[in-house]
Amino acid sequence: MPMYYFNLRGNGEARDAEAPVDFANLDLAKSTVEKSIRVAFDVTPEEYQICALRLFFEICDEEGDVLDVVTFREAIVH
Repeated sequence: MPMYYFNLRGNGEARDAEAPVDFANLDLAKSTVEKSIRVAFDVTPEEYQICALRLFFEICDEEGDVLDVVTFREAIVH
């Protein structure tokens, strides 16, 4: 099963994932991180501070290549 890293970026933040997570595919990894953001920030977009909306996760493979990006704004607005 592929391993993915979720690196936090934005607002001057640059935190690399310490350990990979295995998912069957990239789509499942992306939908899981989107759901996690919504659960962690259970607010409407209007209630959410604009500075936090600039945060995003890079979904990377085991070689460190960025496969996709999930913005907090995208996850919350969906």
